[in-house]
Amino acid sequence: QNAEFIARYGGTFDTVIFLDVIEHVPKGKEGVALELFGKLLKPEGVLIVSTMASHVLNPIDPAWMLGHRHYSERKLGSILWQAGFKIAENLKIGNLYWDLDMLYFYICKHILRRPYATSDKMRQRILDGLKGSSVPTRFYIKATKRV
Repeated sequence: QNAEFIARYGGTFDTVIFLDVIEHVPKGKEGVALELFGKLLKPEGVLIVSTMASHVLNPIDPAWMLGHRHYSERKLGSILWQAGFKIAENLKIGNLYWDLDMLYFYICKHILRRPYATSDKMRQRILDGLKGSSVPTRFYIKATKRV
């Protein structure tokens, strides 16, 4: 958190978009990043956060096995609250097919060293997960600053 940067840009942004990044912030420091965004946002500003949802199928994500974090709705809500935000909307989407497709991609890219293309059938199943799922695998959260 650069004081000069905050002094120059504090309170100037309408929206901060933080997609699939929070799980890469050092563990326990997520709130520090979110607090910075709170300083940069206008009072009525919006923070958009997306991340992987914690669920029983986490082990099929090879990155999860190596420490990549997935969040429960409660944990992410708590981090946001402590950083000065409240959840205005939480879109829960994704499904097993989305995660399996990513697993196939990683296997092809890193183990088989060949290109991978999602099949039309798999793509349709993935898109069905955008309509909601009994086991959502992703959160897209719209948060606002608490007043």
